[in-house]
Amino acid sequence: MARGSRHLRIKVLLFMGFLAIALVIGVAMYVLVTNPQTGQTQSSETKADGESAQPVLAVLTLFAAVLGSIITPLLNRLLGTPSENPVDRVPHAAEALARKVRGERKAQARLRRLQDPTPMDIRWTRGDACLSDHRHNVPDDESLAGAPEGHGGVAELAAAFAAHPHRRIVVLGPAGSGKSVLADRVTLAYLQRRERGRAVPVVLPISSWDVRRDGLDDWIVQCLVSQYEVLGLNAPAEDVARELLDRELILPVLDGFDQLPESVRPLAMRRLNAELDESVPVLLTSRPEAYAATVASTDVLTAATVLELLPVPLETACAYLASGAPPLRNADGELETVWAPVVHRLRNDPERTPAAALRSVISSPLMIAMARQVCDGSREDPERVPARLLEERFSTPELIERHLLDAYVPAVYGPSSGARWTARQAERRLSFLARHAQGDGGGTIAWWRLEAELPRPVRWFAPPLLAALCSGALLAVLRVTLPDVVFESFFAQDAGHLPFPLAVIPWIVGFGLTLAILSYDRPGWTDGERRRRVLSRRALLVTALVALEVFRTWQSIENAAQHVQQETRQLGLGVTAALLVAFFDARPTTSPVTLPGRDSVLAIVQRLSRGLLLGAVLGAPTGALTCYLNGCVTQGQGSPTGLPPGLGALIGGFIGCVAVLAMSVFHASGRSVDVQAVPSPERSLAQDRRTALVRALVVGLFSSLILLAADLSMSQDTRDIEQTCGYLWLYLTPATLALSAWGRLLTVRVWFGITGRLPWRLLTFLKDAHARGVLRQTGALYQFRHLRLQERLSGQPPGQG
Repeated sequence: MARGSRHLRIKVLLFMGFLAIALVIGVAMYVLVTNPQTGQTQSSETKADGESAQPVLAVLTLFAAVLGSIITPLLNRLLGTPSENPVDRVPHAAEALARKVRGERKAQARLRRLQDPTPMDIRWTRGDACLSDHRHNVPDDESLAGAPEGHGGVAELAAAFAAHPHRRIVVLGPAGSGKSVLADRVTLAYLQRRERGRAVPVVLPISSWDVRRDGLDDWIVQCLVSQYEVLGLNAPAEDVARELLDRELILPVLDGFDQLPESVRPLAMRRLNAELDESVPVLLTSRPEAYAATVASTDVLTAATVLELLPVPLETACAYLASGAPPLRNADGELETVWAPVVHRLRNDPERTPAAALRSVISSPLMIAMARQVCDGSREDPERVPARLLEERFSTPELIERHLLDAYVPAVYGPSSGARWTARQAERRLSFLARHAQGDGGGTIAWWRLEAELPRPVRWFAPPLLAALCSGALLAVLRVTLPDVVFESFFAQDAGHLPFPLAVIPWIVGFGLTLAILSYDRPGWTDGERRRRVLSRRALLVTALVALEVFRTWQSIENAAQHVQQETRQLGLGVTAALLVAFFDARPTTSPVTLPGRDSVLAIVQRLSRGLLLGAVLGAPTGALTCYLNGCVTQGQGSPTGLPPGLGALIGGFIGCVAVLAMSVFHASGRSVDVQAVPSPERSLAQDRRTALVRALVVGLFSSLILLAADLSMSQDTRDIEQTCGYLWLYLTPATLALSAWGRLLTVRVWFGITGRLPWRLLTFLKDAHARGVLRQTGALYQFRHLRLQERLSGQPPGQG
């Protein structure tokens, strides 16, 4: 990183910090100078007012101290910690990365039971010559295969990469043929042969690459930083990852080229060829049809040899199935397994028999693993005897696959499995998840997208209910900790007012309706239509806010009941809070976010500038218009009271700047998580929870400046303004927590836990299903291990939800 850009970031951050502190002190001094009661100390009333101002100054001092204390960790977060030994950090990081990758791939192998008892031999042959580069462009091409005819297995691939560090290989195979398993096993085998100082193979899901936005190197660096925290122990992880890539110490294993959207695959191939140096090795996996279509429209992967996975030979499948079953004695006293009669018929029965259909099924590694799980000879269920697969009812491969798919979940969650959920419970919950994946999930299961399955009223009104509960707890804490004079100024209620639990009902209604209006969306809308509709809704809601304030003024003149006035104010506060929190980003579902990195400094500054300008533009006219309309109403009723429009513009502009600035900081302090590069769903949830708490703290600190708006009015009776500002501050922080992905997950867990469709410990259930082989994990996303299993559980064909 250039020294000039680093110094620029330091200056920008220091300027931001001192500007915020100067803003706090300047506003405090303005209040003290312009308030006519400040210099009067003789009367008891003035003394009481001075005493009431002291807690506000104490809050300002505390705010400035806290803001100053977070500058140093923020600098460390954005600028990183300097390396203790810059010369040796890259070799040490490469060795640490190799150990981490080895442990990670071994864990994946155990998860797939590859070591029980031994991994199945996956064989390959050379692919179509039209899909490979010219032989003279491929370095050391003849040494790739161990056999003259070009056949080989995992060992040969690992040896080929070890013998020629700059090799590029594309592995093609249909669904369930073992491409991902092959990538993991080649990575492990290569690491066992690897010498110190050689490249480290890293499995990366290429489907997480935003081809249109990110360069190849930037995406690989982002994946390394997200997946392997070990890179950032002694230096900024991003710098270390980029140096590893620059020194060609990373061997990218790009898994799942076919999972990229079809429209971007040609661009991805062009960027691979353009951005990969000739000495960088690559292992790429894909389905044959997707790769062939891409090659037909663009080009082959430069200097790459294409291999195609072969079906599993019958003898290999039979040996693997038999080796996984316990030995038994037959009627003659000889040792065999429950698969022995089935193996005999597989070898000898003619075509157009159930044995021939089973021979076709077990040519796929995935179906072999499923048959091994389902038909283990368990005494608990006669249906799990392997001989059942040869009954006449299973005359076609499709019928056998359907039987295996139906019996898979009951077998995995059987009585002897040790699962905390019964097979019936697991099947019901997995069926719900399968329907979600078929519909709104887009083929995946993401914990933050499950909110889309909630009924719309629950989706709209549950977050404000949660925020109201948090606000009530915060109010109780403030009642105990704050001095009586401060608490009564901002939060005290008269005898005619409703108590807090009942008073927040209008706030919940206002917040929920505003959230529903802002987040309503239709899939058929274009981006332009969506932007126009969002702008019109914002203008409508701001107009509604002004109308509510004028209506409340009319209520006070007409001497309406105190609880009616309070309900109107709480309704307006609900609309205001929802507008502020969801102003910049109102979507039906919220993705997980993490704290920003060094590359987000410019975006943060831009958001802050935009927030200040937008707050002034919206707040000042709204405040002036509200005061003007209030004056018109009061004059018409013969009691001309209230603030002049000029002072209303000052208060409205101040509140708007502070509130929108707080929300700008809220949105700028979060960066979307690369959900396919993050190591696990638990990590993405932890990142979002940590970010939500930090953002809520920042919003609470910045929005506390709203409390100064009451002093800006310079009016003798500021009780109404004080309570409005106090409750607005009280609601903002819990609202930011409730609308985070972490907060919305709580709604999902409660609702679906009560209805029984999902367990309360959702991530534990998903992790357990992954460990049992029902699901597979890609970053923070889960998918069903096989599309056919998802279809069977959902009861719907692909594309229907």
